[in-house]
Amino acid sequence: MDINGDLRIASLSSDPIYKAIINSGNNKVVIGTGPGQLKPDEKKGKNEYPQFGAGYIGFNTSFNYDHWDLSGSGTSESDAGSIIYSSLDGGLFFCTIPTSGIGGQPRSLTQTDIWGQTKMVITPEGNVRIGEKDGPYLSSLEIRKSSGAKILCNSLTTESSSIWTQNTVHGYGFIVDQSGVGHISENFQQPNSIISFQSGKVGIGDINFNMCGGNSKLFVEGGITTEEVIVKVKSDWSDFVFNKDYKLKPLTEVSKFISENNHLPDIPSSKDVAKDGIELGAMNALLLRKIEELTLYVIEQQKQIETLKQSIKK
Repeated sequence: MDINGDLRIASLSSDPIYKAIINSGNNKVVIGTGPGQLKPDEKKGKNEYPQFGAGYIGFNTSFNYDHWDLSGSGTSESDAGSIIYSSLDGGLFFCTIPTSGIGGQPRSLTQTDIWGQTKMVITPEGNVRIGEKDGPYLSSLEIRKSSGAKILCNSLTTESSSIWTQNTVHGYGFIVDQSGVGHISENFQQPNSIISFQSGKVGIGDINFNMCGGNSKLFVEGGITTEEVIVKVKSDWSDFVFNKDYKLKPLTEVSKFISENNHLPDIPSSKDVAKDGIELGAMNALLLRKIEELTLYVIEQQKQIETLKQSIKK
């Protein structure tokens, strides 16, 4: 069967390895029978694909008994091509062949060349690999490159974008919401944020970063339970209270301050704490400072008591 000289079917094709040919030259699409298998020394191990076989669809590419032909005419881009082909055991392969860049001349490629240009494999088990092909096929979807492998889920509007994984028990997803905040969430149908992050800040629980003041990097809703917390204090620890030149406030002055302000000197008020919270390292240093000051007051009072005892004995 021939339509305007552009379509041939196998029974009338001049070459039995072509089951159908549409157009000619670098516009040609070929449906044909590919090579049976690679040579024994070219085969890979179990689950490592290299077998061609059942058939192929070639775009500007056709199999010619022991090699693959690419047409070329006009520009250098015209000697490029692509193939969708199958393996004997039911795998499906996608091969893209870039231009040689040497003026659009016809090209001849070996089976090994075609395997090297194959960019995606679908195994009979349904596993998909994009990029590097060697190695066991263990994942349902894998993007494998020698370097620089990337996955981009890109929403071209302000609408949120997400990637999810789940089973019959539970599911989790990574979401970028409409305001650009990232979330690790659960419940695909009605996402519930577990961890959020934005501009170096991380929130655990239901966190609104717009309502989180200060320079903190971590915000936790509902409290933290832990066996140990280590705080690195940047400022001086409070041992300077015991320096000989430290000026201890008279107790009368401390008493007056408490009466007027309803809290100890240097300690934030309840109003300040409600507004800004407390910084654990600084607050522990302040509390230690007050304990050390109290110790000095007690020592001074003990000296006075001993002096009074001696005076009474006389």
